[in-house]
Amino acid sequence: MNVKVRPVGNSLTITIPVEIAKLLSIKAGDMMDIEAKNDHIELSEKYCYKGLDDLYRKSNSSEKIEDIDWGKPTGGELW
Repeated sequence: MNVKVRPVGNSLTITIPVEIAKLLSIKAGDMMDIEAKNDHIELSEKYCYKGLDDLYRKSNSSEKIEDIDWGKPTGGELW
């Protein structure tokens, strides 16, 4: 598929066709990594984790997370 390179300020831009965006679940505002690899450009998802729960969900792990009982506070901890 051919796309046109267009100037935007001091940079260049290309448009990702809607068919490819849908196929790869790319949405406006998504962060992407871009690299020059030999004679081509490579785009990949840059995922920004919002917390440990988000990181765990992204891992696709089926392992169950259980709370650990560390015992009673022994100092000035707040539980």
